[in-house]
Amino acid sequence: MDAANYGYDYREQRVWRRLISGSTSTEIHYIFDEAGHLIAEHNGYTGAVLREYVWLDDKPLAVIDSTGSTKVTYYIHSGHLNEPQMMTNAAKTKVWDAYVTPFGQAQVFATASANIDIRLPGQWYQSEAAGAGLNQNHHRDYDPSLGRYIEADPLGIDAGQNPYAYVDGKPYDLTDPDGLKIGVRGEYRDYSRVQKALKYLKQDPGMKRTIDKLEADKANHWIKTNNGHDNSAQGGNVNWDPNSYLQVCGGPDNGKLQTPDLGLGHELSHLVGSVFPWPTFDGYENAEEKRVINGPERAAARTLNEPVRYNHKGNNVKYYQ
Repeated sequence: MDAANYGYDYREQRVWRRLISGSTSTEIHYIFDEAGHLIAEHNGYTGAVLREYVWLDDKPLAVIDSTGSTKVTYYIHSGHLNEPQMMTNAAKTKVWDAYVTPFGQAQVFATASANIDIRLPGQWYQSEAAGAGLNQNHHRDYDPSLGRYIEADPLGIDAGQNPYAYVDGKPYDLTDPDGLKIGVRGEYRDYSRVQKALKYLKQDPGMKRTIDKLEADKANHWIKTNNGHDNSAQGGNVNWDPNSYLQVCGGPDNGKLQTPDLGLGHELSHLVGSVFPWPTFDGYENAEEKRVINGPERAAARTLNEPVRYNHKGNNVKYYQ
């Protein structure tokens, strides 16, 4: 391998790769779905399909390799973070088998008759000499043997004490699929759920301004998902239960349910333009809650045809989507 060139789209996803060896070159084009999952690889010169990927939410289920008119399906067996650990063929024979370390290094057993480059969520193993042993992780390259990035976080020291660290050294619990300034900490399936919620909220002009401002902020902000009705904003970050609806108490919409997505918008609004939380003694608890409920939350609720609150009250209702 003499050289490797890469091309990226407006979302900074790698959409083509050219490998050059002597006078010959290979070019592969990559197709992604709206959630950022790789769904197909094409020959960049002929357009022929080389491989297709099958996903269930954020879990990779299978790959379909194509050679001419011949197609072969391999089934992916993944770990708790949806990282591939084994592939089998239709006869249930192992064709790729690996021990994946906590920080994502795949130690492949024996001689594999097939290959897969998916590693930890959002990471792709780079087999070419230019990136041997590294995983491409959207905005940066990651070294799984060290459990750290080889480039510093573009946020510098604002990203934390160690700008090369991966998920604060907690790979069993956290993932970092793309390194966006509004990051997601939780199970990998929650990543696409957060992106869906942000897209929904951006239909409201005020929420769009809030989200855009946070994404452009010099500081990094995390949405930490949970399953304990914990919707709160602390220290520039947000805790969010994506399955917790809020039943409105009082007012014309009494008893109706606000979506978890609007709850996320409420908490994100606390990160922009907050005021000192003086007690108000009028059902809103404090001045900051009154500002958010009467301002960005109410405007978004009306835009999105959701129930409107007139106080800082409500009952949490669990509903799994």
